[in-house]
Amino acid sequence: MVDAHVSGACEEIHKGSSPFFGIISEKNMNNNKELTELLTELRTKYFAESLKAEAFEDLTREDVIHLKNLAEEAGLGLTLKVGGSEAYRDTKFAAEIGVKKLVVPMIESSYALEKFINVVEEVYPDNKFPEIYANIETFNGAALLDEILNDENCKRMSGIIFGRTDMCGSLGLTSQDVDNDEVYQYALSISNQVAKCGKPLYIGGRVSSHSISFFRNLPYLSGFETKKILFNAKVLQTDLAQDAILVALKFELLWLQSKEQTQRDLKRIEIIKRRIAL
Repeated sequence: MVDAHVSGACEEIHKGSSPFFGIISEKNMNNNKELTELLTELRTKYFAESLKAEAFEDLTREDVIHLKNLAEEAGLGLTLKVGGSEAYRDTKFAAEIGVKKLVVPMIESSYALEKFINVVEEVYPDNKFPEIYANIETFNGAALLDEILNDENCKRMSGIIFGRTDMCGSLGLTSQDVDNDEVYQYALSISNQVAKCGKPLYIGGRVSSHSISFFRNLPYLSGFETKKILFNAKVLQTDLAQDAILVALKFELLWLQSKEQTQRDLKRIEIIKRRIAL
């Protein structure tokens, strides 16, 4: 798999330097302050555990470093989703800037997990080995989950993330179907399997207020993720879950509006505005 856009922009990393430590406009300073305040609120009130970035989206090196700085300012970590199980440059970049949690997408076999762990071992020193989360998001991945969880390499894997949007695509459904019963049955099976091995389990994919009951009905769940925020499942035990999702969307909207926007960003902005207005 070809490494992500962010990787191509990261051939040289100058540690301790970033354009965000240079001249920053008053608007950007205000945006940074508001972004940090939203992240702090998400952490202290809504049980947010981590800020997220996806390397294969339209992110530059500076975008990722900016997100990491914002996360640290708010007392959160950054979780980076790399481009795939062979994404060497993405993983090397993550190691160089000190990312402590990685997500590898489209894990469909124990061999794919082994390949990624080999990449991580090559670029991370043993004393700074990151948390690794495998994305199970296809029919094939779900069918082979028991094999993956029982493989020797599972010892170096921290947990599982079930991606509902791609699972819907794999099943011939649309992204509107993430909360339906067929997807829930897959989530239920994955929940039971992961519970047996004691690893954390998170679920993502078009998370909305409709997803709250879906999550609450699972027998085992560590948390859930929106596009930009990873939440602890404790928020599901409160009456704040819907508000948590809304604040996460507001953070994502402000983030997109504060960066140099691509066509994908502009489309996402309109989607978020519609969801916030509902």
